[in-house]
Amino acid sequence: MGNVASILKTPDLTRVTTPIDYVVPNFPSLYTPTYDQDGAFFLYFAEDMWRFTLLWTLIVIGSIHFCCGLIAGIVFSRRHPMIAISIPFIATAMGLLMGLISSTVVGFVLAALYQAAHFQMATYVLENHLWVPFIFALIQGFVVVLGSYNTLSTIL
Repeated sequence: MGNVASILKTPDLTRVTTPIDYVVPNFPSLYTPTYDQDGAFFLYFAEDMWRFTLLWTLIVIGSIHFCCGLIAGIVFSRRHPMIAISIPFIATAMGLLMGLISSTVVGFVLAALYQAAHFQMATYVLENHLWVPFIFALIQGFVVVLGSYNTLSTIL
């Protein structure tokens, strides 16, 4: 019988090596070649990919929940003005909690996919590269908005 360890060992043929002088780019690192001439930014490590996805998701989903909470607070302020003040903050806190959970799942799945394919994650737009963490945060925000329509139609 063959050696099981040799089957499970992955060949190191196309692995992306981290540059020696690699420094994790500052957030948000939205590099656009037409405006920025400093160079492109890449994310090589899973923790960095997760962190960028987390921060963008918290910004997007937190903003969505704050705006919705603000509208609900304005509508609710006619009946109970003292309670209405807290609605935007409660909605934002719930959105941030939901963003934390969803971005953790999405961020580590993205990191696993990129590392399994031996790619580095780009934080710039050029030809076929995208602002990957930002785009996936927007996708999560759209899922939140689309998920609210079922609840809205049930309430009305």
